[in-house]
Amino acid sequence: MQVTLNNKNIELTESISLDKFLSIHGYAESKIAVAVNFCLIQRSDYLSYVVQPNDAIDIIVPMQGG
Repeated sequence: MQVTLNNKNIELTESISLDKFLSIHGYAESKIAVAVNFCLIQRSDYLSYVVQPNDAIDIIVPMQGG
């Protein structure tokens, strides 16, 4: 199954939760926001959301600045 992560193609061999997907890609404990197909996903839904074929997953990382 193919998905995109920040516009990069990713091949998945099995259906997994968004929580597991984020963990595999190094975002397990990060302070991030996640959008799937342009819809923000609540952190409380990461375990229940199952990544679907052709999902477009975007990770938004806060930046400091002034």
